[in-house]
Amino acid sequence: MTRSRSLTLSASSVGGTAASLLDGGRVGRVEGVYSRALNVLFGHRMLCLVRPDVGRSPINVVLDVGEGASLDSVGVSPGMEARAEGGALVIGGGAVTVKLPPPSDAPVPRPRRLRVRRARSNLRLLKREVLTHGNLAGLRGILSASGPARRPTARTAPNPLGQMVRAFEARDLAPISGAARRLIGLGPGLTPAADDLLSGLMMSNLLTSRALGLADGFAERANERVLSEAEGRTTRLSREFLAQASKGSGGEHAEGLLDAVLFGGPEDVGHAARSLFRFGATSGTDTALGILLGAGAALAAGGRGA
Repeated sequence: MTRSRSLTLSASSVGGTAASLLDGGRVGRVEGVYSRALNVLFGHRMLCLVRPDVGRSPINVVLDVGEGASLDSVGVSPGMEARAEGGALVIGGGAVTVKLPPPSDAPVPRPRRLRVRRARSNLRLLKREVLTHGNLAGLRGILSASGPARRPTARTAPNPLGQMVRAFEARDLAPISGAARRLIGLGPGLTPAADDLLSGLMMSNLLTSRALGLADGFAERANERVLSEAEGRTTRLSREFLAQASKGSGGEHAEGLLDAVLFGGPEDVGHAARSLFRFGATSGTDTALGILLGAGAALAAGGRGA
């Protein structure tokens, strides 16, 4: 893709949170420019203009461009104004215009029955995938005492992470805030490794709890406690991902992996896990580890004897 003085792009889909930010002529600013994403901040909320390979999520506007396109070469730079107007997002006073699709009603998913024994078996498969095919540089090394030497983030994380997982298994709210304070922001990058893990954990625990029919409200309250500790401890982008995960949204690939674990077969789990592993340096693996721990905690709490 070559840089142009004035470029018009089209979006193939707009997530629900992104659509609300683009409604009403709001004005934002470009915060980050990367090869696969352009991040735009509206007040304290963020949306991401992304390539198709990144996938759909509530905050994503998926652009109709090739998967090899480099979005950092389209003429957008940090600090540019981004204005929603007339069914489009106009960036840099017209340097780039993104045409938005009309709103459409999402199909209502059909209810499916969760088979607890099969889900537990799938979780064992997911653990094997994480240990054998995931990126070794993130937090997932804590699953294996015989694994490679841990990076500083992994050495720092086990105690609060263990507290967090035990609290989710026991449906105990008391330790969650303190553990979250010690985890959030651990690791380098726009989405630190511990944040990716917490996003996977919150999303998967909430959705698995709902699939199990657990009506105690624990997952919702626990996620609120985790999220309440994020302000000022991590990046704006990671804070937005944590906010979405707290409501059960993890993006197309993370939700696809959880769906495979809860309702799919062994091949589905392997394929979905490796698709997620491709994201970021370690983000995909760390999110998958969170899904493993969050879904496992819900099954431990609500699936005993099933």
